[in-house]
Amino acid sequence: MDWIQVTIWVVCLSPIWGAFAWAFWEGSIRPGLVPRNEIMTEADRLWAIDDDRAFDVACSEEHAAWYRSNTFEQGRWRRIRREIMRRERARGTTFRKVHHAADFQ
Repeated sequence: MDWIQVTIWVVCLSPIWGAFAWAFWEGSIRPGLVPRNEIMTEADRLWAIDDDRAFDVACSEEHAAWYRSNTFEQGRWRRIRREIMRRERARGTTFRKVHHAADFQ
């Protein structure tokens, strides 16, 4: 391949790699930069409102962020959900995958 073909390949593939890099930044890196104190504060707030439903609220907020295509908020709520899961595991709650009824037929 000569330099013209390489240049064409790079130019043609750059939007794809740019999209992957942007999605990785917004979904993983940027939410990871949110201070742990902020995550703990939000988990404490949900826990104070109703500790039995805190996990459900965090899951629904994460799912809502997915519907809104807001990958940063989805990653942020994922961290909050994991913190609530950590607290509930300390209380003895176990989390198992939910199987659909169709799987058992």
